[in-house]
Amino acid sequence: MVKSARRRWTVLISLFAATLALIAFAPDEEGSSAIRPRNRIRSEGASPVNAPAALAMVLTEEADGDPFVAHAWTAPPPPPPPEPPKPAAVQVAQETVVVAPVAPPLPFKYVGRFSDDSGGVIYLSIGEQTLLAHAGDTLSGGYKILTADASRIEFEHIPTQTKQTLMLPSSPEL
Repeated sequence: MVKSARRRWTVLISLFAATLALIAFAPDEEGSSAIRPRNRIRSEGASPVNAPAALAMVLTEEADGDPFVAHAWTAPPPPPPPEPPKPAAVQVAQETVVVAPVAPPLPFKYVGRFSDDSGGVIYLSIGEQTLLAHAGDTLSGGYKILTADASRIEFEHIPTQTKQTLMLPSSPEL
């Protein structure tokens, strides 16, 4: 076991020595494919003491005085095209359109009628509620009964002053 450990150390030390020899005696060509550190800018009189000044000069050239400048791999977008000149102000006459008011659909359904000496009572339903009405009555929702005959009831929607007609079913004769 001691022999194998000695052999392993011998191989490792010889490989390490070969690596150091290749690094020390490698050719210094411009076109070599080996990775090299960036060439440093050396001005006249540059020495290890003045190295921070040379480094500051490199940083200043790269950043152009702005340490927070954004760097990107893509080219900046082209500037937007100039805006076309605005035409002279032209006033266009606008026509005023008057829209006739429209009443909502009739919420009432005809339930029935009772005739008596006073002219008759009309039974109307709105939802679950049943209303008793006569001609000339004003109902909830802003409706007024104008006329009521055997075939139709005429309403007026008071807010829009439009007339609506509720056609009655024809009653079978008994």
